[in-house]
Amino acid sequence: MAASVPIVAACGGVGVVRVYDLPMPSRHRHTIRTCRIGTVDYAETATLQRSLRAAREAGAIEDVLLVLEHEPVITCGPRTQAHEVAYARSTDIPVVAVERGGGATYHGPRQVVMYPIFDLAIADDDVKELVWRLEEAMIVALEAHGVTSERRNGYPGVWVDADLPSARKIASLGLRLTRGVTFHGLAVNVACDLTPFTWFTPCGIPDAVMTSVARELGMEDASPELLDVLVRSVSERIERELLSQFDSDAQNVGVDDLRLVAMRHHVDDPDLALPGEPRHRGATRIDLHAVGAPTA
Repeated sequence: MAASVPIVAACGGVGVVRVYDLPMPSRHRHTIRTCRIGTVDYAETATLQRSLRAAREAGAIEDVLLVLEHEPVITCGPRTQAHEVAYARSTDIPVVAVERGGGATYHGPRQVVMYPIFDLAIADDDVKELVWRLEEAMIVALEAHGVTSERRNGYPGVWVDADLPSARKIASLGLRLTRGVTFHGLAVNVACDLTPFTWFTPCGIPDAVMTSVARELGMEDASPELLDVLVRSVSERIERELLSQFDSDAQNVGVDDLRLVAMRHHVDDPDLALPGEPRHRGATRIDLHAVGAPTA
């Protein structure tokens, strides 16, 4: 019989304590707890990730895979330069700084996002092996949907026609590894709006052209219902391939259960600043004209 881990949470501020028992997976085969959240705010999910990473480090939970979509947002990794996102910051889409690797990218509805909160032991303590397996899961899943993709030498993520002048990026990968545990993760453009990618320099690559599964298959004008089916299908196949890559079984877990775990391992959000701003909260926004941003 599987063991259980007591999760204790204070309720209502009235001194009542409830104990939640989360079943631990079998020790005979590695299990990844999979949580399908739906479409959620980016900042909220980043906060949850940080606490779950701390919980994984403490051994309070097993490896977790968050599967979701985001409300429209542009995120800036530490390599992002001010001029790369200057125009994006004049739009209505939020632009936020994050601690993951890489430059700027866009997240939005109908883009499949997965955040592996894994102990690096799942990939034999080898970061390159971990990245290779994550990329391979995306490549195999895309091939199953009629889109041939591959790695591009010197560039992260997954590309279509990677060796040709017409190379197009279809999936991004940006991780953070802290004390042997990963968070942040991968994003696959399935049927998302690609327009926001033209408002900044994607991943710091000036000539990067972004694409999607729907665009490659000529389905951009398909009905919303059909596009939703495509998103679910791609998401399920990537999840299946990830489990295969890490020789693991899935165990579904609810987001409320994970939030209870996060409560016990609270981590303050880092004091991050957007490129071009001083590193403190409430910093003044950069002057768009000073960096040559379009004024239209």
